[in-house]
Amino acid sequence: MKLKTCENIEIATTTFIGILQQAAQAATPKRHPLSLASNLPSDIKRLVAIKRTARSKWQETYAPDDRRLFNNASNKLKAALHEL
Repeated sequence: MKLKTCENIEIATTTFIGILQQAAQAATPKRHPLSLASNLPSDIKRLVAIKRTARSKWQETYAPDDRRLFNNASNKLKAALHEL
């Protein structure tokens, strides 16, 4: 394909972009919707949320008190899961 005129360049770039988009769509794995039904009790979900919050805070500050809170939340969650 000759690229001597502006029109030829526009056609070539449009064609190239279309081919590139098709290749990207073909290479991207399909998304499967997550299952909304959860078998976990609400107290386990609450402990997971507490642990995530504590971990986030500890990773921001790296303070020993925040690490202690994270470890405490993690151990409580592990114990609850073990009982379940």
